[in-house]
Amino acid sequence: MVKKVLTNLNVNKSAGPDGITPRLLKKCSESLTKPLTMIFRKSLQTGDVPMSWREANVTPLFKKGSKTNPLNYRPVSLTSVVGKVFETLVRDALVKHTTENAIIKIQQHGFMKKKSTVTNLLEYLEALTKARDQRIPVDVNY
Repeated sequence: MVKKVLTNLNVNKSAGPDGITPRLLKKCSESLTKPLTMIFRKSLQTGDVPMSWREANVTPLFKKGSKTNPLNYRPVSLTSVVGKVFETLVRDALVKHTTENAIIKIQQHGFMKKKSTVTNLLEYLEALTKARDQRIPVDVNY
């Protein structure tokens, strides 16, 4: 799993505060897979996440309008790529476990692959249309 995440890194992304780039991790994935796997396992066993994975460089990113107006910028946090790899592995394991064990209902759309606000709205509209066609009253709260 670690190697798969490393080889799928976007090399055009920025490094975090530790200076480790996605390009470095991807190019060295063969050599880094085993040591990173050991570090990640130890972190999961102990519950300790290295401080360097939790630190971020916050950079203002210009949106639009006047560059002299601070409100036209949004903050972007650049975090450790190694930390993001770890988070990806944990997220994927949680999604797999919750999906395989039917812990998360199929109606869940947020934070799910191949689902979005649009897919949620389409299912909602379909349910409303079906209820209307069958003359079933529906209460809607916003």
